[in-house]
Amino acid sequence: MKTLATLLLILLAVSAIADDTTIDTNFDLRIRQEILDGVFHFAPDTDRNWLRTRSRFGVVIENGEHQLSARLCNEFRNNLDSDGAFNEDEVIFDQLYYKWKNKKTELTIGRQDIIWPGGFLMLEGHPLDGSRSMYHNAIRLQQGGLDMAMISNPMYDDFVLYNDQNLRLTDMDEIGFVSRFTHKRHQFSLIWKDEDDMSEVIEELSSASCGYRYKSKTFLMEATAQFQDGNIEQNWEFAGHVNYKVKLNKKTRAEFGGFHYSEGYRSPWGKWPMWSELYIYTLIGESNDGRVNVAEWANITSPFVTLKYKLNKKCSARLTAYQLLTDKPNLQLRGTLTQAELKFKIGKGTTSHLLWERLDPGKFHEDSIDEPVHFVRWQFSHAI
Repeated sequence: MKTLATLLLILLAVSAIADDTTIDTNFDLRIRQEILDGVFHFAPDTDRNWLRTRSRFGVVIENGEHQLSARLCNEFRNNLDSDGAFNEDEVIFDQLYYKWKNKKTELTIGRQDIIWPGGFLMLEGHPLDGSRSMYHNAIRLQQGGLDMAMISNPMYDDFVLYNDQNLRLTDMDEIGFVSRFTHKRHQFSLIWKDEDDMSEVIEELSSASCGYRYKSKTFLMEATAQFQDGNIEQNWEFAGHVNYKVKLNKKTRAEFGGFHYSEGYRSPWGKWPMWSELYIYTLIGESNDGRVNVAEWANITSPFVTLKYKLNKKCSARLTAYQLLTDKPNLQLRGTLTQAELKFKIGKGTTSHLLWERLDPGKFHEDSIDEPVHFVRWQFSHAI
């Protein structure tokens, strides 16, 4: 990655002074306060209260069919609990890529975001850095309805500009090949991924995930079958979700659906808070093989219902309730998860939200928790 990054930086500098070149800059700031009341995998004395400030600055240079992009990123944290600790974090390249494009084809080489619709299979490149960034180191080709990429995501970032803390980004070194084909409302996908821990603390695993997605105006269905080949055994796992939307009136909409992840399922690159900001931290306590297990959606089944209400042009509200169950053993009750959220559009490029989640624990968690736990977050973001 260091060699590729150095080459891209040289190209960036050269192209900036070439003829017929346009240079654009971008900047965004995101401020969050998050309060975790007893959520952190239900261990004793685990309340968290921190302020997270992420800033990103990017440069995009274009010349005809060629584009070079670089973006710096930093997210520092202030712990507002009793210790008051401050973590200045690293300064990293959040994006650093070359892109060639014409009317039908795009070829992107380097550090980039790869997000498939909905993010069920493909979004988060390294879930262990706390949503600071989500990039993949990849070569990606997009042409018509075809989208494919070769990916290499190491456990540690080998190109940090400042304050290299050896921050762990993934559980293991990851390489993979992803592809999807979209035709009208249908999407077919195939993901091969190999995870290897060079220290041999965690068992090596290869997986092949074959997926199908259908989306209409009111209905969404997505499912994947996954074959796993580990050092010890081979097995099949499954995951999927459905969603049906109903318009109640001009301002109100209801959604009904559910999701399912089998006990041993390993999401290829869907380890992010797709369903809950609260529950991803509880999952840490379910790992016993050396993995961090944050946002490791597995052994979870849940129906849900959502109500969305548009208060005005700049403010909307959401209420969601999940009945969380286990896949094994015997559909034990994980608990009832409820969410309330307000979203605000303050101005051009400026948004905010307030989120509250509550988990009433079920039988599955009875040995570690017997009272409701809470997650609260407010966020302000601005982009120019």
